[in-house]
Amino acid sequence: MGTVSFAEKGLTFVYACLKEYGGQTYFIGFFLVGLLYVLLYGTRKERYFFCGIPAVLALTIYNPFFANPLIKIMNMSLEYYRFFWILPVCAMLAWICVKQMETQKAMWKKSAVAGFIVLVLIFSGTPAVSDFAALQIPQNKYKVPDELIAACELIHQDAKENPYPKSVFEYEYNTLVRQYDGSMLLTLDRDVYLLALGSNTVSTRNLTEEEIAQQNFIINVIQNQDVTADPSELATVLEATKTDYLVISKSSEAVLAYLTSAGCESFADTGSYIIFRYEGQVK
Repeated sequence: MGTVSFAEKGLTFVYACLKEYGGQTYFIGFFLVGLLYVLLYGTRKERYFFCGIPAVLALTIYNPFFANPLIKIMNMSLEYYRFFWILPVCAMLAWICVKQMETQKAMWKKSAVAGFIVLVLIFSGTPAVSDFAALQIPQNKYKVPDELIAACELIHQDAKENPYPKSVFEYEYNTLVRQYDGSMLLTLDRDVYLLALGSNTVSTRNLTEEEIAQQNFIINVIQNQDVTADPSELATVLEATKTDYLVISKSSEAVLAYLTSAGCESFADTGSYIIFRYEGQVK
């Protein structure tokens, strides 16, 4: 969790992460109230399920005297927040809501309780989508742009005997492409991309400095449209990263010309994007 410093927080690191993880919602608070409700009114089986897991976690991975040495040894301060996924928050809230509805006999009372619960959950924080006008109906069952699907199909058609083509995509498609096509290898690592765009919540410790520099060079070209370097330098980077294809927006005219100079050949057009095949080092 990049916004919380393990070195600065010390024994309060776990609490600080939990507070940051909860964000501007009250769901964690609702969960704690739910635990009390289960202890008071739940059956033995319900108490075992809903209270047993949090109790074990509180004594171990949520206990700063146990967790802090482990975090330090394993260098996982950025990923620690994922342990909060283990908490049965959603299951608890769903169970509590159903319980409250079951206690009502009349249908109108059930409807009223259901409506009240929905309103509480919606307005107990900042909605993920604050502007309902921004909601869009997915273009397909994969919930990715149609042009991305077209780009993947065109690349595979061209790659022929290569079942795992390695490609460069601009940021939006880079984050979505493997949601649709798991056989598409990516030249640009997600975390390198995020760091280049200003994020401080990710880590690139699994990559070498050379790999990071190579990927940053490509990002600087396609994202910042910096084409001041000699095209042969891009060709060298594409060669080193074993890149086969690049999918670039038509609006990036300077980049399109630069790629051609670097030994890339455009062979397909999806409408808004041009697909390049890397042909090899410029002679």
